[in-house]
Amino acid sequence: MKHYEHKKKAGYREKEESLLSKGTNEALDHRDTRHYGAVMPEGVTTTCEYGISFLGPYCGVEARMLNRVHGEWVTQTEYSADDDEKRRKVAYKSMGLERKTRDEEEYEGSANN
Repeated sequence: MKHYEHKKKAGYREKEESLLSKGTNEALDHRDTRHYGAVMPEGVTTTCEYGISFLGPYCGVEARMLNRVHGEWVTQTEYSADDDEKRRKVAYKSMGLERKTRDEEEYEGSANN
């Protein structure tokens, strides 16, 4: 799990999207860098892994299901950062937290001045 501070209240943009995706990737990489798969008992043939990242009110998730085949872990299915970004866009829009482009932000800023 990865947690980032989100000091701006400006909303959800490309920077937030890439930080969440980076955090979920780093969280999933722990399995490889910390060699969790190597210490699994032989009787374990399937495992589910999750990478979760928080950025203020925003959350990103990646997941994969692995099967042990002839002693090696093979990805059976996965839920990628791209899949989760599609879900986040819909969810944040329904909550009024939709992602804004830089042009929209600049326009809103100039309209308020």
